[in-house]
Amino acid sequence: MNLWARCSTCVCDGITHNPATSRVLGLCPLLAVSNTAVKAATLAILLGVVVLLSATVTSTFRYCVSWRLKPMHHALIAAFATAVVVSMASIERFELVAALGVYPSLIASNCLVLSAMQEIADRNGIVPTMTQVGRDVLWVGVFFCLFGLLREFVAYGAVLTDLQLVAGAYVTGSTPSAGPIPFMAGAPGALLMLALCLAGMNAIVRRRGEPDVAYKVSEQDRRPAGSYPIRVSSTR
Repeated sequence: MNLWARCSTCVCDGITHNPATSRVLGLCPLLAVSNTAVKAATLAILLGVVVLLSATVTSTFRYCVSWRLKPMHHALIAAFATAVVVSMASIERFELVAALGVYPSLIASNCLVLSAMQEIADRNGIVPTMTQVGRDVLWVGVFFCLFGLLREFVAYGAVLTDLQLVAGAYVTGSTPSAGPIPFMAGAPGALLMLALCLAGMNAIVRRRGEPDVAYKVSEQDRRPAGSYPIRVSSTR
């Protein structure tokens, strides 16, 4: 297999196994704060750490919690992990976290976090959970960073325009919209950019004979309606 074939296979694997592109999970905060690459990368790091912590705790105590309390259990773990991660990040990089607004605090309700706990960590041990969740977090982080870079360049004509936030300085003044399409800096532009990215990814995987990313579902969704176990109470 030549280098081009290997690169093509890696790109297709990254598209079809990426929760952000194959199942469209965790994209709401991305669309809101990804007008620059620094903000998108910061949110990806915070989201990834919360996912890993939540999945680890859920996998460790998966046999200690009744199935009736699993929804509350998942919500508490996600909320606790988000509070710890955002608090620690705010101590070190307050300006950078503050630039993201309310979205770091909403990571606890992110569908990517809840999906990882319910579908992966709640059914597997620590090692399989960390392996699969770590892979998903890596692919999601790559997509966040690339999406932020592309959107920032198209909207502002440059990249890393707010890099001073990493050094602990506030951004003074508004970022000039000198790019070819300043419309991409707003929320409607984020939706349009996401649609273009998904269309391009579908075109890539179609050439490889893979199913479209918009229609790829998990193994749980493939089960017939009558294949799920039914729990019956023993009380009379």
